[in-house]
Amino acid sequence: MFLHGILGSRANWRTFGTRFVERVPSWSALLVDLPGHGDSGPLPEPPELDRTARMLDGLLGECETAGRPVRLVVGHSLGGKLALVWSAGAPGPRHVVVVDVSPAARPRAMISSPAARVLDVLDGLPSRVETRARFVALVRQAGLDEATARWLAMSLRPDGSAWRLRFDRVALRRLLVSHYAFDAWPIVRDPPTGMSLHFVVGGRSEAVDASDRAELARLHALDPSRWGLTIIDGAGHDVHVDAPDVLLDVLAQCVSVRGTGRSDD
Repeated sequence: MFLHGILGSRANWRTFGTRFVERVPSWSALLVDLPGHGDSGPLPEPPELDRTARMLDGLLGECETAGRPVRLVVGHSLGGKLALVWSAGAPGPRHVVVVDVSPAARPRAMISSPAARVLDVLDGLPSRVETRARFVALVRQAGLDEATARWLAMSLRPDGSAWRLRFDRVALRRLLVSHYAFDAWPIVRDPPTGMSLHFVVGGRSEAVDASDRAELARLHALDPSRWGLTIIDGAGHDVHVDAPDVLLDVLAQCVSVRGTGRSDD
């Protein structure tokens, strides 16, 4: 199961997910729209991290019923922290790969975060636009780059003769506040019995700072079978875009260690 970050959608993982099942054809990839994103329903009220994580519980049951149990969850950014929180509950995923997000609570860091900057820009745009091209142009005029503008345009939905963003911007900002305020280190340091965690960090990214990396390295040295750590020197925050081959290697190793999804894995 692949979980995207804030303001994203399951499409963020589509190319990578396709490559994953080509690499490991005995596995399937489930690409998920998080609550409040893509085609999923709204965020819970209040839109807090732990309440949002629990909304994913039903997916595990549905997959089990369909004979495709979820053995590995990969989460990027907010999706990675959601996966950590989810893993602490029951039923939670048993093996989690966390891609470039800090487990720490850093509420002050939210103010200057890229996601907060994007939300600030979106708050200044009209609620409806005539065309996708017009939306991209407005985002660019507000100071964001072309790639970000086109990525955001993926979340536009038809609204009569115009287009409207799918997001509830107020709810997403409150979710972002909860994300930065939540301390997931207790979960990381003492994961549920049978749980394994693997952190993948972009070497050029600032999302996981030096103190985080030192603690993750300490845990990895303590028990590599329980805590994994891969730092990809040439990658930024979007590791699956910047270094897909290395991330594929990490996941291929994870699934070879975890087994092929049998009920006794």
